[in-house]
Amino acid sequence: AASDVYKRQNPMYPQWQGDDITANPGSNKQACAALDAFDSDGANKGVTEAWTQHYAVIKTANLIIEGSEKFPGDKAKIATALGNAHFWRAYSYYYLVRVFGKLPIITKTNIEQFDAQPSEIEKVYELIVQDLKDAINELPTGYDKEPARLFGVDVWATKQAAQSTLAAVYMSMAGYPLNKGTEYYKLAAELAKAVSYTHLRAHETEADLV
Repeated sequence: AASDVYKRQNPMYPQWQGDDITANPGSNKQACAALDAFDSDGANKGVTEAWTQHYAVIKTANLIIEGSEKFPGDKAKIATALGNAHFWRAYSYYYLVRVFGKLPIITKTNIEQFDAQPSEIEKVYELIVQDLKDAINELPTGYDKEPARLFGVDVWATKQAAQSTLAAVYMSMAGYPLNKGTEYYKLAAELAKAVSYTHLRAHETEADLV
């Protein structure tokens, strides 16, 4: 589900407002032009796909998180699956809350949540922070085989990715609209330093194994 979002440009359109990414009045990029001018409507393909595709990722993450309770497999594999699910759910909500503001918080697959009403922005950020903290505890610092690692690159989420994203989240929380200020800038700095330390330790471990 995450790859469906990020292999397409449309869900990224809302983040490109005012970037002058197109000036062609006759192409298929009028959704971009409308967002450039801050004049998009509810039918704008970028806006609708940003909403639906990110909630598709959230739905998939919820299914993994719920299903893990019934899965009898290897605990390390379960932790990795949970870590990736928590990471992508957090990332999706982080994208959505910055574009749309108040959001329905969907963390279960039961039908009662289909009528969820928008939650306050701070509540959305609370879920994002908790998911990323869970991901940091669940994810490995790297992978050694496919499909998690391809062509020498980790393509699944890692602990460092969760730490980096949480640092960015804290930066956002420090400013508008939550305005949590200095304390959250400090938290962001601490997480950014932790990324470097985690990366260094991961490579030291790899060297020891050679």
